[in-house]
Amino acid sequence: MGFTTPRTLVQRTELDKTTRIDLWNAISIVRENYAERYGETAEILLHTRLWLFHFHLPHDEQPSTYRVWDHIKSRVLDGTFIEAMNMLEDFLFYLEPDEDSYQSSELFEWVRDAVNARLESNMVGYRVMDAQFVPFDSEVEVGAVAEALEGTAPAVAREHLKTALGLLSDRDNPDYRNSVKESITAVESLARSIAGGKTLGEALPKLSIQGIETHGALVNAWKGFYGYTSDAGGVRHGKDTIAKVDQAFAKYVLVICSAFVTWLTEEARIAGKL
Repeated sequence: MGFTTPRTLVQRTELDKTTRIDLWNAISIVRENYAERYGETAEILLHTRLWLFHFHLPHDEQPSTYRVWDHIKSRVLDGTFIEAMNMLEDFLFYLEPDEDSYQSSELFEWVRDAVNARLESNMVGYRVMDAQFVPFDSEVEVGAVAEALEGTAPAVAREHLKTALGLLSDRDNPDYRNSVKESITAVESLARSIAGGKTLGEALPKLSIQGIETHGALVNAWKGFYGYTSDAGGVRHGKDTIAKVDQAFAKYVLVICSAFVTWLTEEARIAGKL
């Protein structure tokens, strides 16, 4: 095998050749057995969606499945960073089963996990979640958000978190400021549904009245954080001077709000309030 210098820098805006090949190999398993497992019609449907909605090419010029695979491979191996990531993301999006799909979720989950494994081993600062790339490079971060999105929290809270994730993950036009707003709103909507109040700051102290044990320091910390996001240059509310919100901060807020939603949901169910 030989000695190679280990990677020390996370890939965030570029993908090296080895990473591209690894990612292509992760999805090429579909090429090898997709039609055999689900039929030629399923493969044609997958390719038609990519041809029309990813490549944006005329339907009547769609070539054979072999040629479409060549287009996909070329985009992953030779495209720009954005082109390669968008190709992989759209491939996973259209591979994920929907009401018109011929396949089960088993293949999608296998490919998603294979892609995530390659991203981790090659130190790429993204992971696949909800069929989209999110700027996380830690399984702890991924786990916290995934648990909240896939858990038993009220639909409103989960929808706010999903919106925050989408705003954070948009590589072409990320909206970190509104991602923070949606993350905090997820916590606020859940706390208010349990304890009442017009704001998160009003709801937090009332949680104990509802039978949810909360340490005073925790309540004060969250009230302080809520106040900070409300007052810091209009992060949550419009002001003349807008605070600069970067990806790192938006990601941090999403992770801690997701963890809080999961915790509060569990505690509220134990107390019989959900």
